[in-house]
Amino acid sequence: MSASPPDLNDLARTLHLNVGRIARALRRSHRTGELTLSEASLLSRIENDGPTTPGALAEAENVRPQAVAATLSSLESMGYVNREPDPHDGRRALVSLSHQGQALRQERRNESTARLTNALAEIGRAHV
Repeated sequence: MSASPPDLNDLARTLHLNVGRIARALRRSHRTGELTLSEASLLSRIENDGPTTPGALAEAENVRPQAVAATLSSLESMGYVNREPDPHDGRRALVSLSHQGQALRQERRNESTARLTNALAEIGRAHV
């Protein structure tokens, strides 16, 4: 006779426990002075979507345009984004990642992958 399917309640408990462990391990590795979550989210969206307007960012992030404007100002002052006039509508600005912003996104991706790898390894050691 074949093995019975895993108990979904047991699977859910194990998943809940391990997701919590991963989240705690990732939180412990967060460095002081890193980007805010809002800044990191906008950089990621601009990287994924390409040059866009502040209004489109606000809509995509489901936040007020004023919040996006403040966050973009911060990112621009740090050199991570560029604002240029929209070639199709001079009243609007297009926001894109600067070379420094692209480098930061790559660095953060590498660091995030390493942190997640370490968190998974920590969980694995806890079960041995």
